[in-house]
Amino acid sequence: MQNRAGTIFLFVVVLAIWGIIAFKIYDYIKGGNAEAGSGRLPDKSEQGETFIVDSFALLPDYRDPFLGYENPVKRKIVPVPVNIHKPLDVPPVKAMQWPPVLYKGLVYNEDTKTKAGLVNISGKSKMVSEGDTFKLLVVVSVTRDSILLKMQKNKRAFYKK
Repeated sequence: MQNRAGTIFLFVVVLAIWGIIAFKIYDYIKGGNAEAGSGRLPDKSEQGETFIVDSFALLPDYRDPFLGYENPVKRKIVPVPVNIHKPLDVPPVKAMQWPPVLYKGLVYNEDTKTKAGLVNISGKSKMVSEGDTFKLLVVVSVTRDSILLKMQKNKRAFYKK
């Protein structure tokens, strides 16, 4: 019973779809409503305005694979006005003034496996490790014979004396 009800339902749906298609064909032939999905564009006289045809030109400047020669293309060269602007006066950027840095050496802790460097920055002695900051200076790395410091985007290595 259930199978027969499904078949009848599908038969009704198919009839409805074919009825809609037949109505659209009949409407198109009779010249009914042109705007409502008939697939026709309205005539220029119906709309009251003109259509502008979009056009383009192909420039076949490649070799023809069948004929074996290139197609001569005449190109029209149009001068393009170029505005040349006077460069802006940019004040010179002051170079970063590094404070006086003196690297004294490395202190290594065997228990915690940490490295610390003894540094004299602007006359002040300090013990620093990697990642520490002092004023504008960031410690990037500490080795036995040198320390790498970063100030803003500039990096600089200082060696043990």
